[in-house]
Amino acid sequence: MNFDTLTNKKRLFVIGCSFTNYLWPTWADILALDLDITYINLGRSGAGNQYISNRIVQAHLEYKFTKDDIVIIQWSNMLREDIFLSDDWVTPGNFFTSTWFEDKFKLYKEVPVKWFILRDFFTIYTIQEFFKNKKCCFIQFKMQNFLDLDAYQQNSHLETEMDFLKSLYDKYFNLDETILPSFFEILWDNNISNKGEQCTELGIIQNWHPTVSEHFKYISKVLNHKFKSTTKVSVEKAQIEWESIVLNNKPPKIQPKKDYIQLLDKLQPLFERIKL
Repeated sequence: MNFDTLTNKKRLFVIGCSFTNYLWPTWADILALDLDITYINLGRSGAGNQYISNRIVQAHLEYKFTKDDIVIIQWSNMLREDIFLSDDWVTPGNFFTSTWFEDKFKLYKEVPVKWFILRDFFTIYTIQEFFKNKKCCFIQFKMQNFLDLDAYQQNSHLETEMDFLKSLYDKYFNLDETILPSFFEILWDNNISNKGEQCTELGIIQNWHPTVSEHFKYISKVLNHKFKSTTKVSVEKAQIEWESIVLNNKPPKIQPKKDYIQLLDKLQPLFERIKL
């Protein structure tokens, strides 16, 4: 994607999961700063592709995308489930590992993985078709490769579904040509363990989200975007502030998941102060 494609636009719409909207600045915030145009971020932590697809269509109905708009979708993990309850979206994340589903749906473990694969492949295809007759600049990212459902190494049983997934992908889709390379590929060589090892080496809180500088690395790589020098300086300052927070709040060497969540909650106000 060339820089010229993004020039002379008036609005930037982005949507995705926590890789798009998180405690600290993401690629979306960096790009918005650089373009200096109206910016609407619809990303949500834990969001799956059902929230993303439904919400972006809703955004079109609300704002009416035009040739003066940039719309960027960051597709998420296919094993996530999103539900609309009490007039708002609930996005708990992975259907098979989130305690939210286990507490509320007794039969949740009986839902076949194939359902999620079918559902999301055709959802993504439908959204791509939807945007074909729209005049806006439409760009797609992905958190991880679609053929790597178990990227977080939490669902070892998914090996049994890989043949089905690959056959479906080869038969119906050529998504790699329409969706830019994933965060996992660009940042961590398709191995989330590399991210974990970075945290361990520094002795900092385990967090599977890109840092501010990693977000900048990703967006620079996939868009081939010529960022302003002032934007680069802002990113560098934000990264220094992020490093100061995590280095001054190191967790115990043995870090149970509950302790990690508690520490992240404790640090949330500090992270939210990081501005570009």
